[in-house]
Amino acid sequence: MDDKKTTPKAYNREKLILSLSQTILTIILIALFFFTETSQKTQIVLDENIPLWCDTTGFCWQHNYVVFLLFIIVAGILEAVLTFPISFYAGFIIEHKYNLSNQSFTKWLIEEGKGILIGGIIGLPILTVFYSCLLIFGNSWWLPVAGFLFFFSLVLSRLAPIFILPLFYKITPLENKELARYLESYCIKLGIKTQGIYAFDLSKNTKKANAAFTGIGKSKRIILSDTLLQEFTQEEIATVFTHEAGHMKLGHIWQMLIVGGIVQFGMFYCIAMTYGNLVTQFGFTSLAEPAALPLLALLSIPLGFIIMPLQNMFSRELERQADTFAIQTTKNKESFVSTMEKLGKLNLADNTPNPIVEFLFYSHPSISKRIQLAKK
Repeated sequence: MDDKKTTPKAYNREKLILSLSQTILTIILIALFFFTETSQKTQIVLDENIPLWCDTTGFCWQHNYVVFLLFIIVAGILEAVLTFPISFYAGFIIEHKYNLSNQSFTKWLIEEGKGILIGGIIGLPILTVFYSCLLIFGNSWWLPVAGFLFFFSLVLSRLAPIFILPLFYKITPLENKELARYLESYCIKLGIKTQGIYAFDLSKNTKKANAAFTGIGKSKRIILSDTLLQEFTQEEIATVFTHEAGHMKLGHIWQMLIVGGIVQFGMFYCIAMTYGNLVTQFGFTSLAEPAALPLLALLSIPLGFIIMPLQNMFSRELERQADTFAIQTTKNKESFVSTMEKLGKLNLADNTPNPIVEFLFYSHPSISKRIQLAKK
């Protein structure tokens, strides 16, 4: 464990095992919830205890929506409680075990709670639209739902840097004016327009370093973690910055949104066709019966797992393009190499992962491959 050569591998191995364990446990819990008829019993209890509000046609839409939302909340709470030990170990214990976390248990709990709350606020309109489409469109529900989610992802990409990220991090313009001018010179050289270059206080949670290109349209900006600004030289920060600028210059955000949208339409179509057949086989009279919805999850999770390697492959290609862009822009492959080595060390990355693990789970090329690209 103390061997520096094995510590990153041990850390990443534990994280991967925990992530897979949580996914498998979630599938088992959903299956038990459905096949033990707990979902049907939950729906019956809610139906009996929620008053009916029916319109003149006799359709009790308010009752149906309330039962649906309460059903989702009950199922969500059960899943969260039963998977909490794994979530806690993966998100808190492991990070402290490898000396990566700066969070106390209270702060970790607050951040987790904040994430759940924001997720709930964002998820409410999505769930409402999804259920409306089940009621109105029947087996064709997948088309309007996929279309809405694509539109929603565009809106979220536009608003996230302004309204959502600040809820989790303090985001401020770069205080180092010399560095700001240095990085802005790259923007001018590349003809890139942003709403600014910002720092965010990642150190409140972790010792890891990170950077990101966020937003679309007038909200697009590049954010650099305070850990990155503290630990890296000006040339190394420029390397990270131009990598993120490469994503912007090469239109990667739009490519990810469009490809993601296409994949989403295909996934929802496959799920809808299978779900429509299974619902009748299990004796349900409507696609919109809350008790039948665990079937959707049982179809979605494995299908998502199958598609994930293809999405990761596409993501790795975009990252390679951004790396190439950064090396060609800075004309400083030595800084690129030292940047990758520092990132690997700070983030406790496995520089040479198992090729199968990299193919299945890595959205970025491994550190060793990124360094190899620069040296070529």
